[in-house]
Amino acid sequence: MINKKHINWISIIPLITIVLFALFCLRVSYQLGENSTFTDSDPKDFDFNMHHILIWFFGIVSIIIIPLVLTYDAITRNFTVETLIKRIAIVVFLAILFFNPFDLVDWFLN
Repeated sequence: MINKKHINWISIIPLITIVLFALFCLRVSYQLGENSTFTDSDPKDFDFNMHHILIWFFGIVSIIIIPLVLTYDAITRNFTVETLIKRIAIVVFLAILFFNPFDLVDWFLN
C-alpha cells in the first residue's frame, strides 16, 4: 500500500531530473566553452553516457509518476509545505519540458 511517506519520496524524482539535466547542460557548456545550441554535436557524443542514461531514466519515470502524485494529493487533500514543494517541482519539470528554454530540450532529445 502506498502511503504518504512513499509519495513524498517518489515526488522528488522530477526534481532530480531537473538537477541532472541542468548539470548535464553545464558539463557540456564547460567542455565546449560556450552554451550548447541545437547545431552543436549530439549530446551522446560528449561521452557522458551514464549521465545521459540517468536523465532519460528519471525523465521517463517522472512523466509516469506525475499523475500518480497529483491524484494521490487530490484524493487525500493533503495541503502542507511538502505538497507545495512537490507541486512546484512538477510545474518546473513540465515548464522546462514544454517551454524549452534556450532550446536545450530539443538539443538533448535530438
